[in-house]
Amino acid sequence: MEQNQILGINTKPDLTFRLLVELSRWEEEYEPQWIGNTCQDGVIQQISSSEQPLSTWLPEHPDSLAILSLRAGTKSEIQLCQFDKLALVYVGTLDNPSLIRYDLLELGYELDGKTDQELIYLLLNRYLEIGISPIEAMRLVFVRMNGRFAAISLFAQPKEMLLAASRGYPLAFGAASDNLIVGSDIQMLKRLSPSVMALGEGNPVVLYSA
Repeated sequence: MEQNQILGINTKPDLTFRLLVELSRWEEEYEPQWIGNTCQDGVIQQISSSEQPLSTWLPEHPDSLAILSLRAGTKSEIQLCQFDKLALVYVGTLDNPSLIRYDLLELGYELDGKTDQELIYLLLNRYLEIGISPIEAMRLVFVRMNGRFAAISLFAQPKEMLLAASRGYPLAFGAASDNLIVGSDIQMLKRLSPSVMALGEGNPVVLYSA
């Protein structure tokens, strides 16, 4: 079974037993590959499935924020955009990538590949570089981009922040005790959380702000 999704997690020390049990079951059932970033004390660090599964990683990193890109049932490479102060996971399709790519090249950016995710990441980083706040920068990215997609961004500075937004693509968040999870697979969220709510489109939602 092939299943691609993105997750954003805000963990607390009292991570619920239900969450850990369901994560373990999901990982056993689908054997997912995942790669992501965590933010602790204003520093973004990379995490990967080659070290340990998510269900065992979470209890060892209380009070941390993480974003993850997961792929189950395939060995295809997973891409994640990361900077020292910013990381991004994305799923979906853009309708105007050529226009965005042209604008970024005109601004002097070097593009490493042809992925939509890279374009969103670079445009978001551009807004941050000129002094726009993370929330407004995320909103402007969605104004510029056309298509059907969802994105979760993790900011380390000037303060730790977790943002999520979507356009024409399912994105929802679930609450389990004091832990908050946002993801593009609503069925998985229902397994991980007793309460799930779909996010509105267009404007970014602040899931955590230090």
